[in-house]
Amino acid sequence: MSSSHVMVVGAGPTGMLLAAELARRNVGVRLVEKRDRPAEHSRALGIVPRTMEMFESLGLIDELLTHGHRVHGIRIYGKERRLLVDLDLRNLPTRYPFMLLLPQTRTEAILRHFLEELEVKIEWGTELTTFRPEKSGICAELTHSGRSQESFCGYLAGCDGAHSTVRKKAGLDFRGAAYQQNWLLADVSLEPRLDPKFMHLFTCPTGPIIFFPLPENVWRIVAMRPGTVQDAGQATLEEIAAMLERNQLGHSAIS
Repeated sequence: MSSSHVMVVGAGPTGMLLAAELARRNVGVRLVEKRDRPAEHSRALGIVPRTMEMFESLGLIDELLTHGHRVHGIRIYGKERRLLVDLDLRNLPTRYPFMLLLPQTRTEAILRHFLEELEVKIEWGTELTTFRPEKSGICAELTHSGRSQESFCGYLAGCDGAHSTVRKKAGLDFRGAAYQQNWLLADVSLEPRLDPKFMHLFTCPTGPIIFFPLPENVWRIVAMRPGTVQDAGQATLEEIAAMLERNQLGHSAIS
């Protein structure tokens, strides 16, 4: 039976950041991840000031700022594209008074490299199936390549997302509910007549449409689709263009 002081379940940004904080304090850590490889899609984008302060303490902030795109805040528009809210972050009492937009894949790559320097290995394709408490810690059952093994740890940290095995096996409730709406998400090359130093949210009859600026004239578009989450499918450029035209954004926001 293998052992570690802390076993972190889940190698997303949260799990990797926790593992890094433990390792740099010389705490023995084991990091396991059910997926067999890193994520390939950009996924989440926004990094808030407090998180940037944490990355600064790790010595990683310069790399994030180099690859990310800074935005001063968000602008929200109502009928006839009238500006309703202009939320500006530049007066926040922090060294980082802005939101940094950086694809999650890049954030994860930066953290993986840092973990390599700390000699922490991500155990890909390793799934926590169950665990049980013992007198001096936790006995975890892991599965890898069809084989099961038991591993002992002093502490078990669940960083395995909304469908957390750790949370479920510990009998902890999920407070809240999953969104049932069907959302479209796309990273598209655009030249909109929008200030790239801000995020922009348009209220529309079919639901909100949000534009997130990224480097090199790439914008992420997030919009509500008809139907429920069960109806989700791959977005197409034709669908995106039709949605913008239907909500009168084809000419007023997009050049």
